Amino acid sequence: MLLPAIQHARLNAQLFSCSNNLRQLGAALTSYSHYHQGYFPAIPLHGNTAGAGAYAPLLIQAGFLQDPHALVCPGSPWAKQKEFHIPTVAELECASQCQIQQLRRRMGGSYGYTLGHVYKGCYRPTRNQSRTTFAVASDAPSRHLPHLQSVNHDGLGQNVLFEAGNVTFWRTPQPNVEMDSIFTNHTGHMAAGSTQDDAVLGDSMALPIHTEDCPPY
Repeated sequence: MLLPAIQHARLNAQLFSCSNNLRQLGAALTSYSHYHQGYFPAIPLHGNTAGAGAYAPLLIQAGFLQDPHALVCPGSPWAKQKEFHIPTVAELECASQCQIQQLRRRMGGSYGYTLGHVYKGCYRPTRNQSRTTFAVASDAPSRHLPHLQSVNHDGLGQNVLFEAGNVTFWRTPQPNVEMDSIFTNHTGHMAAGSTQDDAVLGDSMALPIHTEDCPPY
């Protein structure tokens, strides 16, 4: 009887700490959007920082997120690695070919980030509209688990941050039949949403779109 109670208390403590992390992240994203025409950080499509996880070093470098530890969920595998840290933009840009893959996996910390949407065939970052039901970050999806369920919190569910700053714990990436999964777009892929209302969160290395001729937004 004692062991399940301890495990339950540990999970609740992890979820509480994780939700606080996401609220800090939400405040940082909101502040960033106020200085960038209402947009959250755009995802680089090319180079060493390409991938959804680039949001984290960008927020830290710009001074919007003061505590990098807020990017590590206590219920994630990264939390068990004492040497883990979020790579800086400079580290990423100077990394060798043999280093860059590992750094890109780590740059988003424990959390997935909004992949924006496609407009006229090109990627557009998410614009902050303070929506209470539009997901912008969460415990990161895991590509090897069913329905891309996050591996954080023992795979039991994920905390989800919405544009307005509210955080909710969902047992599955698709809490009801009326909602799309937060880890796939309307076509079933971990990629940019098919419309500006199609919220999709990607892991650190996820690219919203693969194209060579997409102009800057």
